Formats: sequence, structure tokens, C-alpha cells
Amino acid sequence: MEIINKTIVGSQLYGLATPESDTDIKGLFLPKKENMIPSKEQILGITPFTPHQKQEFKDEEKNVEGILFSAKYFIELYLKGNPTLAEIPFAKKEFVIEETELGGRILKFVRENMVTRHLFGGYMGFFHDQLHAFDRGKGRSREKRLRAGSELPKGFNIPAELESEFNKGNDAKKGTVEEVRHLLIAQGWYDGKMMSHAYRIGYQGVELFNTGTMKPTLEGESLDIALRMKKLGDINGHPDRISREDAIAMVTKLGSDLEDAKNNSPLATDVDKDKVNKFLIEFQEEYYGN
Repeated sequence: MEIINKTIVGSQLYGLATPESDTDIKGLFLPKKENMIPSKEQILGITPFTPHQKQEFKDEEKNVEGILFSAKYFIELYLKGNPTLAEIPFAKKEFVIEETELGGRILKFVRENMVTRHLFGGYMGFFHDQLHAFDRGKGRSREKRLRAGSELPKGFNIPAELESEFNKGNDAKKGTVEEVRHLLIAQGWYDGKMMSHAYRIGYQGVELFNTGTMKPTLEGESLDIALRMKKLGDINGHPDRISREDAIAMVTKLGSDLEDAKNNSPLATDVDKDKVNKFLIEFQEEYYGN
């Protein structure tokens, strides 16, 4: 395969990395020509033909992990409104660690032809997944990472007997972790990483649907708020901590702004799929020599 783009994503791209953060990379590749021809079994049988998929890699020593998508698969996912890919075409050059002319052409086409309101569903889905978990104190939530054996957040009042049971780790009696979690929530605790995600995706989505572009790397006040949420959500009594109540209010407001941005967006309603199909076919015919 030929790698045509590698971009640093995640907390490093957003400006929210901590010393413990790993380096996440996403990018694009073009499969080898011989891998583009399906075998007899793949045409006639049940063996899948998937050259247009992805390649994952990991370097534990350097704390780096990533995933590369074939150009075709990247376009297919973008058509589905995948919000984790929407930012890649807008990343600053300092976060692009490898890019060929071919990679640049694909991302330029995406920026100019595929940024439409079809992306809204993915943004709002991710946004609500985060926010509802806080609002209800349950659900698919990073707050559930408060599991037996983890360190209790600082500055919150947990009865000694319950804390002792919690600290037994995997030997803790059933329901201990859930009981601790709800006690913490009642006292204003929140998982800072998750709340920061909700704030960041809402802020970026508002910019994207209002303007047709975005800055994946947060700056100024938005960066300050997201950092305070992320780093101080687990700490009670810190003078710079944003309270759970205020954090939810900020994120809820962004949800309303996101809806307004979508409804009043100057962007096209949907992608011109015929144009995308023509571009992708011609691009690959050129590359693979018809």
C-alpha cells in the first residue's frame, strides 16, 4: 500500500493533551493494484473483498497508535457523516506528519465538496451521547470508568466503610462502584475527559455548520474552558474548577447553538454523490492506470 496522509488527531490535535496522553494518528492509503482485483472465491463465494478498508498500527514503546483508511473507505465514511473524520481535512500543517500530492488532492476535494449538513447527525449523535450520560447519571458513559481499583476523585466525601470496600478493587462487593459513582455525582463530580469531549464537539460543530470550516485545535477561551473541564472535573474545591452545574449549562447551550447553526447553515443540505463518485473513479483510474 502507499500511505498518502498521516495526521495527528485526538487530544494532541485539540490542544487538550496531558503528559499521560498518547499520540493518535489517522490517515489515508491506496491499496496495491494487485489487491484491487477480487479472486474467484470473493466474486462467487462468501469470502469478503475488502481492500478498501483500514489498517491499524501501534507502537507501545513510543505511545503511538493509529488507523489508516483506504481513500475509498475514507470517502464512504465521510458520506455517512463520521464526525471523527470531519476534522482531518482541516488540521493545521503542523499536525500533518506525512502527506503526498495524492493525499492533498483527496482532502482538498473533501473540504470543497463534502462539507454539508449531512455531517450534522454524526455531530449531534456524539454530542448527545456525552451530555445525556451526565444529565441522567447513567448510560454509555465514561463516568463508568470509575471502576473497582481506580483512584477516587479528590475532595469529595465518601463514607470510610464504602471507600474501604471500593479500594478492595475487583473484590469489592457488587454495587459498590455504582454506589460510589452516584454519591460523587450528587456532590458535583463529573468525568472531566467526557465533559470536555462534549464541549469540544459542540463548539467545533457550531463553527463548522456556521462557516463551512473549522479549527480542530482549540484556542483562547474555548481551550481554557475545555482544559479546565478535563483536568479539574475530578477535583472538588479547586478555585479554577468549573462546577458540574455550570459545565452542563455550557454544554447544553452549545447543543442549542448547534441546532441553530444547522438550521441556519449556509451549507448545502447533502453531498452531490454523483460528483463524489465521478471523482473517486477518475482518481483511482488515474492512479492504477485504468
